[in-house]
Amino acid sequence: MTKEGQATLREYAGRVDTFIWQARRLGKNRLNRVGVKLGLVVALLMGLFMAAALISFLSAQDINQKVREVTEVEEPTSAAAYEMEINVIGTGMGVLQYLQIGDAIYRQRVAKDEVDFERFKVQYDGLAETTWGKDLGSQVSVLYEEYKALGDGLMDQADERENGFVFMAELFEAMDSITDDKFMPSIDIQAPDAAEIRDDVRGIEASIGEMGTRLSNYLWTHNDEHLVRFTDDAIEVREHFADLNNLRLTEEQQDWLAELEDQFEQGETSGLGIIAIDDNIGRDLAMFLGLRAQLDDILDDELQVLTRQDLAEATTAVHQATDRTNTLVLVLLLVGIVTGTISGIAISRGITKPIGRLVSANRKLAEGDLSQRVIIRSTDEFGILGDAFN
Repeated sequence: MTKEGQATLREYAGRVDTFIWQARRLGKNRLNRVGVKLGLVVALLMGLFMAAALISFLSAQDINQKVREVTEVEEPTSAAAYEMEINVIGTGMGVLQYLQIGDAIYRQRVAKDEVDFERFKVQYDGLAETTWGKDLGSQVSVLYEEYKALGDGLMDQADERENGFVFMAELFEAMDSITDDKFMPSIDIQAPDAAEIRDDVRGIEASIGEMGTRLSNYLWTHNDEHLVRFTDDAIEVREHFADLNNLRLTEEQQDWLAELEDQFEQGETSGLGIIAIDDNIGRDLAMFLGLRAQLDDILDDELQVLTRQDLAEATTAVHQATDRTNTLVLVLLLVGIVTGTISGIAISRGITKPIGRLVSANRKLAEGDLSQRVIIRSTDEFGILGDAFN
């Protein structure tokens, strides 16, 4: 290259340095557009990730609230309704067993079921939220109070019936002792009316025995025929008493007869009382079983259906909230990844291509091609640098 060319090249190189310096100064004074693009992309990504984090946090609180609703309200409410039905059934079975067998252990079980029912009823009342649920709870309370009172009353009447039966049996046994151990040995076979006295005493014994049998059969079968025969036997006993009072008795025998009549009156009254108690037990038992059916219908067909439905809805809400949160977070993460990838590729191309053109033009300029120009259509720093270079 000639000296003139070298001088020209140095002149152009100096101008290039001047233009580059001016471009740098201009770039400092103008908006750094590449930096803005990068900043916007970073801000967008940060916003997406922050949104995902915020949604996760808020959704976690919502899910925790719904989980607490399930574990602290709906599940205990459903369990309380279920336990109340079990206690109602247990109370009914205990009362029936006590009426049939009379074992004190069944009365203890009934008392335990009643206490457990009250405990679970308090738990249910404290957790019930809907108007329907509270109304059903009130219905159960009213019915159970009557149910409990009838059950306790039935067992009390069973005790009274048993005590009456024992008292009657003791009276009849005492009468049998008088007739066998006192009256019969005192009869003088040579005394006037001895045969009639013996027949009437034996008739009293037989009729009293029949009365006990008739009463037992009536209590077992509730057949009115046994009740009629019980009354007929009592009439026969009175007829024997009347006959004896018309016979010639010793003073001692008259005292025994008076004692027998008094004990018989007490025994017959006790037997009639037992029959009346048994009839009351029958009526109350029918009401008791009817109340148990009503309670079972409400607890099983309404209250438990409601609590199971509330539990299912609360559980579904938890699952839906979890799925919704997972979906939103996943979408935001995918949007962030796609946006970051596309933005990175676009910005990378927007940087590498202009730099490549500038490097190529600078290389040709260094080789002596002073007519080289850089084509950059952007208005950012690379456009300014290209204009300065050109």
